[in-house]
Amino acid sequence: MTDGQLLYAVMVLIYFGECLVWLPDGAYACLRGVGGRRRIRLSGFKIGKARSGWVMSGVFPLFSTVFVTRPWPVSLSAEAMAAFSIETPNPGLRPVGIADQGWRWNDVEKIQREGKKLLVNGEFFLVESSPEAAEKQRHFLELVWKAEPGEREALISQCLERAWNPHRVKRLIGFWEGQTRAMRWFSSFLLLALFVAFPACYIFFGASRELLACGLACLCLMLQIALEFFFLHRRAFPDVKYERWQWFFLILLVPQQTLRAHDLLLKAILSEYHPLVVAEVALKKGSEGRREFMGRVYRDLKYPLPWKARASQQVQEVVSQFEEQFLLPSLERFESRHEEELKELREPVREEGDLCFCDRCNQTFSAEVDSCPDCVGIATKSWGA
Repeated sequence: MTDGQLLYAVMVLIYFGECLVWLPDGAYACLRGVGGRRRIRLSGFKIGKARSGWVMSGVFPLFSTVFVTRPWPVSLSAEAMAAFSIETPNPGLRPVGIADQGWRWNDVEKIQREGKKLLVNGEFFLVESSPEAAEKQRHFLELVWKAEPGEREALISQCLERAWNPHRVKRLIGFWEGQTRAMRWFSSFLLLALFVAFPACYIFFGASRELLACGLACLCLMLQIALEFFFLHRRAFPDVKYERWQWFFLILLVPQQTLRAHDLLLKAILSEYHPLVVAEVALKKGSEGRREFMGRVYRDLKYPLPWKARASQQVQEVVSQFEEQFLLPSLERFESRHEEELKELREPVREEGDLCFCDRCNQTFSAEVDSCPDCVGIATKSWGA
């Protein structure tokens, strides 16, 4: 293998690495592919026992976009907040390392962001999928913290209503995919120039004017993409200044980063919206993918895994109040919009010999089983019970 071929192979591998999108525990990636078809995925490549990991987005920029969505990672009440969610990826158990961090609003002195992490009084609180998502969460928590005690419940309720609003999700997806269309076209031209035109010029013409012209065209495209990213990012996330400048120079100087600039911009756009609502908008009605995904997420929220044994008394109070006062009413409004569709998602199809099933993962059993082995703590249910 020549030095040129080795360099080309390394560039390709680096680019595929840039196509990986990191997802924290419990987050999903809403991916768009050729033809506008969308799918929602958990991280496919994980590190150790952690559920956080990476998912692969489409390699051709023009047709691929990615939005990251996750259930609310915090539970809130008028008195306190906790870095705990009753929702977990279904099927499966809760991760071993669960954050059991709770703070009363009166004890909070400052809420800070360091990259993707949120710190309360200088102590780690939670991690988000991106600095932009972390800044959104920090801004909201600070808003609730500084509000009068009597106004906090109204603020939380308004935010939950927004997080479960499918019309807002649809508008945001349409608007920001439209805003980044030119950037994705330029990225596609740059992809072809770097991996097709540039090697072809070198093979057929060597170190010639044609090769120089191709290189200058690549630099012009990188500058155009970097500038578009900067101004669109400032419009979408005005408070994320340090990372914006950091990424601007990376996009300007590193071609593989330039090709995925639209991922950096788009992935946090829907960070505060619930996965069920994103699926309602993004997945085709009646498709198997929609049925399978919405069924899993809906049943996990309807029948959550036992969690109280892993939480302190303070966290238990916050989580229980958040679930009863805010989360379940939001789910009920979602159920009212999809009553007919959800009927098919509540129970599995019964086959001959099946005696019971698990409410959460819909696994069926041909013998009498007290609890589901995949959802420890969830009692099985007989048909018609």
